[in-house]
Amino acid sequence: MANYAKLDNFLEAHLDDSIAELSRLVAQPSVGAQNLGMKECAALVAQMLRKRGLTTEVMPTPGAPVVYGERKGKSDRTLLFYCHYDVQPAEPLELWVTPPFEPSLRDGKLYGRGVSDDKGHLVARLFAIDALLAEADELPCKIKFIIEGEEETSSASKLTPAFCNSVAWTTPRRRSSISACAASATWNSLSKLQPSMSTPVSAARSSPTPRGGWSGR
Repeated sequence: MANYAKLDNFLEAHLDDSIAELSRLVAQPSVGAQNLGMKECAALVAQMLRKRGLTTEVMPTPGAPVVYGERKGKSDRTLLFYCHYDVQPAEPLELWVTPPFEPSLRDGKLYGRGVSDDKGHLVARLFAIDALLAEADELPCKIKFIIEGEEETSSASKLTPAFCNSVAWTTPRRRSSISACAASATWNSLSKLQPSMSTPVSAARSSPTPRGGWSGR
């Protein structure tokens, strides 16, 4: 069983490091609607996963790449995280106090495009993994990440037959992971079109609020 006091101490001691990592990720533009910086951001995200010992692959799609990563744990039970690295366009730029891709820490809050949606969530999950690995040499269960770059533009190319039938998905376990995330992405897109629909809640979508919280999108 995890020692939660040790985990809390690690998180508090290394929070500045996590915010610095988030700042580097936010500083990399990844505007899906403008095809701005998508491959560069996918490569950066893959590097972040590899830093935690995940076997990682950047998978091409008709649109933005998908970053897939997994790491074995003490148990064969699997925790699957869905995240996205794309962000909304930052315009109108004149409404920003500081440039959208130059993260600014003010009054305990970090401002920048993607800080909250969704780069902050990704970094928070990686930070939790750091804390667990600092206490033990292995994770309590297997983890998988599927991180796409088209959530803000309806994840359209993840649903095309060419992508779903590509060589990248021939592994049965990987295919099941992708299917689950494709369903999540589809529901998310439908929910945006019909606000009355409720989006399923999962633990993988929760996020902490360090030092007063994150701000900005």
